[in-house]
Amino acid sequence: PVDAERLSLKPQKGNRAYIRIFGQELPAYEMALRAPKVCPQCLAEHGHCEAFWDLSQARACPIHRTQLMSRCPDCSSPLRWSRSKLKRCPCGSDITTWHAQSASAALCDLMGVMRCQVYRGYVDLQCPTALTVLKNLDLRQLCKLTWVMSSTLHFAGEDKKHKPKSRLRYEVEAERVAMALASWPTGFQSLLQEMYGQTLSTAESQPPFHRCFSWVFDRLIKNDPDGGEASRFVANEVLKFGANYWTQRA
Repeated sequence: PVDAERLSLKPQKGNRAYIRIFGQELPAYEMALRAPKVCPQCLAEHGHCEAFWDLSQARACPIHRTQLMSRCPDCSSPLRWSRSKLKRCPCGSDITTWHAQSASAALCDLMGVMRCQVYRGYVDLQCPTALTVLKNLDLRQLCKLTWVMSSTLHFAGEDKKHKPKSRLRYEVEAERVAMALASWPTGFQSLLQEMYGQTLSTAESQPPFHRCFSWVFDRLIKNDPDGGEASRFVANEVLKFGANYWTQRA
């Protein structure tokens, strides 16, 4: 019964907007159940699919340092759950023989933290040392942080009004988010400088500080259940960056 309850992904309160994975409730969009992804090497070694792969933001396998695959290289069709054999595509291709592309160290480390948080309390996994700053975030907070940063990067620039709002389009920014978080805080400060430095240094008058960083203080912190304490380390770095361009009062 315990395993059946866990596999059902049914939230404790029965709210369809949420989904429950290993005792943690997440918004339903955090799970990509219609588009399965696999690590061919993990599937070959262990013979089962990982819950971590079903996260919408899961992009790479932190164990084998390769990108997760969602499309058959032989028939070019998207992978489906409705296949007769776990290790075979409906076209007959052996999934365990697929060659996955390598993933960057920063992205793999970020995926490693997410994987640790998925199995938190069930399996004792070591958080990557490069991202120990994230270890105090639970799975929902970590996913929220990466979504907010990805969407901010996605809509940065002059043509943001014409960019698609689908979360799937944000995924291409995962690499930049991973790089910013990997060498904390220098990587994050570099990203802020890349995003805002030129505009702020050439502006005749500084824009309102809160408007520039509403993605931190409103989207990330304001509505967080713990009052934003878990994400306060991000706000502190933003304040340090802002001190280079705004007065304390501003």
